[in-house]
Amino acid sequence: TRRVNSRGYRGGAPIVIFKYSSKREIFGKGSPSKVEVMVVGPEMLFIMKSICGRSSDIRDVFMLSSIKLDRKKLAEISGKFPLQYECTKKILETAGSKSFRDSLHGVYGKLPEPQFEATLKKLSSLLSA
Repeated sequence: TRRVNSRGYRGGAPIVIFKYSSKREIFGKGSPSKVEVMVVGPEMLFIMKSICGRSSDIRDVFMLSSIKLDRKKLAEISGKFPLQYECTKKILETAGSKSFRDSLHGVYGKLPEPQFEATLKKLSSLLSA
């Protein structure tokens, strides 16, 4: 086992990531092999991708907001990794654009308008909490 340094890091990764992760079995597509790995939960993934803010991350954050996320966990994580105003603004501006709607089609398929609007509203609510 590795020791934790004074900044709370073990092997370069923040310890908090492990707190919001769980062991999962991942199965190979082309072979019968499987491996047990730590996978971050959806709330941690939401915060991590919100901070990065690349186009692909914004698409993922949008789609993650459509599932039931634990607001208590989100608040706890964002207390440790606060989202900057610029990140939140960029995500909301991008998600509200016509080009963003079009970009979802290739990755996630076309969303019905009511579902898109409901997800956008929930995203806005999650980011402003």
